[in-house]
Amino acid sequence: MAATGKTLEEAKRSIREVIEGHPENLRQFGDPIPEASSMAGEVEITSGT
Repeated sequence: MAATGKTLEEAKRSIREVIEGHPENLRQFGDPIPEASSMAGEVEITSGT
């Protein structure tokens, strides 16, 4: 799964759409839908320059 956006709000909206569509994708491929869970965290990225 991947989600992008030009702004933080666009990225959040894209992430939400990916997450909401995930169960349907699992069904299409016959994969089980896992139990609901949540996770939160941050990722720090430094520039390569």
